[in-house]
Amino acid sequence: MSALDAAISNTQDPTRELWAAAAVRESFRSGDLLAQWHSNHGEADGKLREAALLTSIAIQDVAKPAFTSDGADALRLPSNLRMRALEGFGVKVARTAFNAVPEPALTAVERMLRAMLDGEKLSVDIHDREQLTALRVATGCAVAAGARPNITEDKLKSMIQRLDLMLALGGADLHRFVGREKDLEILHNLWRNHTLGAAIEGPGGMGKSLLVSCFVSGLLDSETNPSPTASGRCWRRAAKYLGLTSSQCPSAVFHFDFDRRDLQNRDGYFSSLDMLTNELMRQARRWLPAAEIDRLLDEGPNSSSYGLESQAYSRSSRNYHGRGELITELARLFNRNSDPSPPRIIFVFASMEQILSLVD
Repeated sequence: MSALDAAISNTQDPTRELWAAAAVRESFRSGDLLAQWHSNHGEADGKLREAALLTSIAIQDVAKPAFTSDGADALRLPSNLRMRALEGFGVKVARTAFNAVPEPALTAVERMLRAMLDGEKLSVDIHDREQLTALRVATGCAVAAGARPNITEDKLKSMIQRLDLMLALGGADLHRFVGREKDLEILHNLWRNHTLGAAIEGPGGMGKSLLVSCFVSGLLDSETNPSPTASGRCWRRAAKYLGLTSSQCPSAVFHFDFDRRDLQNRDGYFSSLDMLTNELMRQARRWLPAAEIDRLLDEGPNSSSYGLESQAYSRSSRNYHGRGELITELARLFNRNSDPSPPRIIFVFASMEQILSLVD
């Protein structure tokens, strides 16, 4: 039995408080934990104090290097041990461990975790990635301890991925978007009528990317947020006029920004098939289980037919057809994972002038 398992099972051992204190903190100094324990157990005899010292050493033995919020050297429990400790100690012990931590010393994640252990409902700025990430970490810890937060890790992961997409599409000013109702109506009409594509042209800085970002945000809000926040106001206006429903939410949104040098070839005229396929697979992880994407990349498409080709079948041709089959397999994954099927997918191609030699 490990030292942690022994501490979890022996509910009468006061030194288990050291493990609980380490589990609720993102980082800690073992000396501080031990000093706080001595402060709480001033009546402890020599034998118990020795046991506390040995427990502190056992924690140090399994801990990983870390830093405190002010940049000082510290330690942290590995994620698997931290979750195991929280699961074993439960809400009550974990919450008690916070009592010894001064309020200014708490990190954002620790404050959120404490609030969840108290049963409080938290609200964060959905446009702030740092807050969403902290809430996701705190939620995982709270669930491990047995709390029931009002949001799930999967939901938060989806929100973070969506925010990353929105930031890539329109930048950090999406929630400040106003006006352009007529343009949004046109885009929503095109989407409702299953139009295959549309081009938005104009000088740089006119808000083309923000317009597309607001349109996409509105479609996603129709499915994921029954009460859209600031970023979904444009959706409510268009939805009321057009009668759009949640079933019209896209299954996925892919964004290719050709201002990125890695999506341009050396001559700057077009992106290689390899580059585009790799980017497609990377972004697909936002919408499909990562394990399925990994399996597809590891196993590859069925290429048995290549063996029947003559030796004159060029490497470039094999690569072209191989990448094409990989994309076909990805489409099949979307078909299997989408409800309703077939999926509706949006592809956004930005800065096309970079590969078409056009003036912006």
